[in-house]
Amino acid sequence: MLKNSKAKQLNKLTLQATNLYIKPFLNWYFMEIKFNCNRSGCCCKNIRRHNNFQKDLFDKQNESGPWYNLINPNDLGVVVYSFEKDMLLELAKKNNLKISFSPHNVIIDEEQKKVLVIRYMMDQDTCPFLDKKDMCCIFDSNAFICRLYPLGLDTDQKTRRIHYFGCPGISDSKRKEDNEKVFKTRGSYLTHMVDYFGYDIVTASEMERNVFDKITAVVKYFSDEKNNPYFRAIKKPLTSVRQNLKDFEFIDFHTFIKSNPSFSEDTKKIVTFPSNEEFTTFALSIKKEIEESKEN
Repeated sequence: MLKNSKAKQLNKLTLQATNLYIKPFLNWYFMEIKFNCNRSGCCCKNIRRHNNFQKDLFDKQNESGPWYNLINPNDLGVVVYSFEKDMLLELAKKNNLKISFSPHNVIIDEEQKKVLVIRYMMDQDTCPFLDKKDMCCIFDSNAFICRLYPLGLDTDQKTRRIHYFGCPGISDSKRKEDNEKVFKTRGSYLTHMVDYFGYDIVTASEMERNVFDKITAVVKYFSDEKNNPYFRAIKKPLTSVRQNLKDFEFIDFHTFIKSNPSFSEDTKKIVTFPSNEEFTTFALSIKKEIEESKEN
């Protein structure tokens, strides 16, 4: 009787140890839950319905500048950089598709009555590049926001935080489970991000952060250096100038940079969509960084 009692107690302890330590370790080691895009197109339809842009961040930026948001967060859909907008317009033309964009992220020069558009919103609530089977017809040539989904980059110049939007094809409970999995199970940020999302998505997210940082540096120069000869970005509430914007000239940010001979080639390069070779090189640099972090 005593032996059976001890056996039961041992079994109970073993089960507790398995649930508390062994299973979590195996889950951590093998990363059982991984994000895998099945290209169902659910993230590309009814886009405004499942966005989660932060209204408080938008209000804060519009109150202080120099980075302004012209579109209400509740009405916001797919947002792309100005240089991506031109790329998508060309792809739409080749595929006989209709697509249009509205200015969203801008900086404003009151003296010259000019607005530089850094990013645009696609007007369509369902992406026109979805085919009849809800598959993306430009999968290998799409924009940053598509390449890095379901990751996203905050436009807060201070945090520049990469976060997990969640895939609308996954239930809320599964989405929460995924969120906890990716951010709490691995010691190294890049390592567990790559383990969970794969090199392609993480490379796109890190490349966009790199592009965003460089664009932000240019915007900071335009706003802080009041005597600069190019563009003197204001820093005041958007409400004080918004009604006058209809009389201002709207210029694509990348066009303004590229057309000015005073800007260096490195500066002009940040407003050009990266080539496949650049994506590959960046992915290799991330892989090297991860390997070096493991050695240390």
